[in-house]
Amino acid sequence: MDKKNDKLISELFLKMEIPVVTNNEIKAVCDVAANYLPNVQRKVNLWEIIRLEVSSISLLYWAICAAIMVCCSIVINCAASEISVIGMITVVSPIPLLLSIIELLKNRNPAVSELEQVCKYNIGQLYVIKIMIGLFCNLVVLSFITIFTAGHNGGALQLMLTGSTVMFFLGFIVLEVICKVGKSLPVMGILAGWIFVSSIFFSNENELVVSISRIQLATLTTIFVFSIALFICGLYAFAKQLKFLKIGDVEL
Repeated sequence: MDKKNDKLISELFLKMEIPVVTNNEIKAVCDVAANYLPNVQRKVNLWEIIRLEVSSISLLYWAICAAIMVCCSIVINCAASEISVIGMITVVSPIPLLLSIIELLKNRNPAVSELEQVCKYNIGQLYVIKIMIGLFCNLVVLSFITIFTAGHNGGALQLMLTGSTVMFFLGFIVLEVICKVGKSLPVMGILAGWIFVSSIFFSNENELVVSISRIQLATLTTIFVFSIALFICGLYAFAKQLKFLKIGDVEL
């Protein structure tokens, strides 16, 4: 009996013409629905969102960040030269940020973008803050690592700027890839490829590594500021298009 009813319902749906609903119409309905939410729920404190996002980060992510700090500190103390330290900083600098982006993608279902528009929190704000938390953790890791460079020829400020510049450039590239693809697999590929290639390339004292170590602080600062501008542009494009992009790995 149930199969007969299911067949009848399926046939009725096939005969019906289902209208196409535009994004503007969806947004209009969502805005009306949002007006029925209590004001206490709609006005959410920024620190509450940060606390929510920090509490949702996996223990594995914190463990990896801690492992990077410990391992890099040990390697720096054993590094033979300033160039070895610069190479290591370049390899590990984007890892925490890219891992936070991967975690965001793996936990998001792109099929619920309309539902997200009427939830308690601003979803675009949630995702941007999650990326910013990853960025902050990345800067903390880099700052911690540079503390252990006091006994080397290279200045801590130059190492910090070098690592941060690489982090912002890779972050910008990843955000651009997300806006085109929307899955975590390409980001994993970029991260794995960067670690593999840079580990090989920066393991020896080649001309590029020597050139990086000789960049003047003013020039390095200019490149650093430019990389920040690129990252901000990528983050803005990601946040702006989030509700229209099929971003996330979770499938219904």
